[in-house]
Amino acid sequence: MLLEIKNLKVNYDRAQALKGVSINIQEGEIVTLIGANGAGKTTTLRTISGLKQPLSGEIFFEGRQISGIPAYKIARRGIAHCPEGRMVFAPMTVLENLNMGAYQRKDKKKIGEDLEHIYELFPVLKERLNQQAGSLSGGEQQMLSIARGLMIRPKLLLLDEPSLGLSPIYVEQVSEIIKNINKEKVSIMLVEQNAHLGLNLADRAYVLELGEISIEGDAEKLVNNESVKAAYLCA
Repeated sequence: MLLEIKNLKVNYDRAQALKGVSINIQEGEIVTLIGANGAGKTTTLRTISGLKQPLSGEIFFEGRQISGIPAYKIARRGIAHCPEGRMVFAPMTVLENLNMGAYQRKDKKKIGEDLEHIYELFPVLKERLNQQAGSLSGGEQQMLSIARGLMIRPKLLLLDEPSLGLSPIYVEQVSEIIKNINKEKVSIMLVEQNAHLGLNLADRAYVLELGEISIEGDAEKLVNNESVKAAYLCA
């Protein structure tokens, strides 16, 4: 088991955002988390990456407990978090943003190799290395956010709403990038408001409603689940 979450409870302000959530991810999987706004999807990712602290419950990564340890130590262990809203360093160049992803790494030769690989995955970023990140289009900023996360050399990539606000062309490009990353044996936990996209990309899925898992199973089966179709796939 790569990631195992047991009975996770988390408060957001004074409200209980997660009410005993249990999720697991196997090596090589794409697992998607779908649900309405306010269901607790982003809180789940923020708690895994150490940006939120749980009230109770446990999170294990590669068999070691990570719940409650600082975010930078979780990143060192191989979990990269690409947050909702991209959160690129707008005044910095594309290259500086990518180097920030490798900030904790000391293997300079491999960092250079990884940059070359990033340029293969994201040719548009290579063309804009010296351009300020804030001047990129929304789709390009999303690619930069994902690329910066990959510079950690993650075993698990947490993606929060990667398609949000993107044109259909960029949604398609980002989808292909996610598939290609997964082919390189990077496991992915995907939060998506676009349930069609999330389920089509994933191996397995969880439906989160008001801080609790209501349905889980193979993504292909959930596409045909009547409750899921009625709530999330009718549009």
